[in-house]
Amino acid sequence: MKSTLKDIPLSPDPVFVHLDKGEFNRQLNLIEKVLIPILNQIRIEFLKLNIGPFTKQYFDDILFNDCMLIRSQVKPNKLIGLLIACKELQHPGRFELEILKDFPSIDETGEIVLTDESIEALREFNSIYAITPRGVELFRAHKAAAEALNEFYQLAEGNIDPTPESLTELFLFDLKGKIIPAPREYDLFGYVTSQEPQE
Repeated sequence: MKSTLKDIPLSPDPVFVHLDKGEFNRQLNLIEKVLIPILNQIRIEFLKLNIGPFTKQYFDDILFNDCMLIRSQVKPNKLIGLLIACKELQHPGRFELEILKDFPSIDETGEIVLTDESIEALREFNSIYAITPRGVELFRAHKAAAEALNEFYQLAEGNIDPTPESLTELFLFDLKGKIIPAPREYDLFGYVTSQEPQE
């Protein structure tokens, strides 16, 4: 029976593997240009209710509790503006805001901010780590294989197109399932033929 990840002990030294920079920047932009403006409009509508300052308690109530605390303090007919503003968070095509709404916070003045800590948390959210001993072992073996392949590519780049297809053509599996080099006429590679003839 196969183990699940929760059954496997974690490495004492997790290893960073990759940051999806494109996705990180896209989500950061979405928070700054879409989510925070919506939250600011919600804040404006909340302050119109005159039930107190915009605190973290009310902020969390709006984001995670469907305004239940606020509903207990305000008559329904006075909540229309706030609820309309909140509906912008559920707008079709904005489902991702549900995930990203954990990252903004409010400062001591009640302003909605994206702190350095939240930006770092978003960066971690878009990062991959090897967190088990064997995961770390696999990553290091994969990295070593890439480094060895780079050494070969530096010698043979004139004869290999820098495409994924060319990469797969460099190797075969033998009958035992072992990866082996695909045969090549190495003496015809530019690395060999570009040498100055010996006198």
